Amino acid sequence: MLDVILILFGLFALIKGEFRITHNRKVRGGVSRGLGLLMLGSVGAAFLLAFYLPGLSFWIMLGALVLTIIIGLATAQKTKVRNRYSP
Repeated sequence: MLDVILILFGLFALIKGEFRITHNRKVRGGVSRGLGLLMLGSVGAAFLLAFYLPGLSFWIMLGALVLTIIIGLATAQKTKVRNRYSP
């Protein structure tokens, strides 16, 4: 399940070049694409290591997810939150 989440968010970050960390914080540009590569690379590394060290693959993906969240929060930019009821 974690691998599917990392693949989806990694592809989204690579293709679009931005993704939301929180409701009003967004990571954009090269940092976003780098984090997308980190997410996709961790899934690839976990897949390759799953044959030799099966218990380690989950921890690699979890570490990449935690690292992505920490770097994303540190580099995120505030976005303007629009009120959906205002014209």
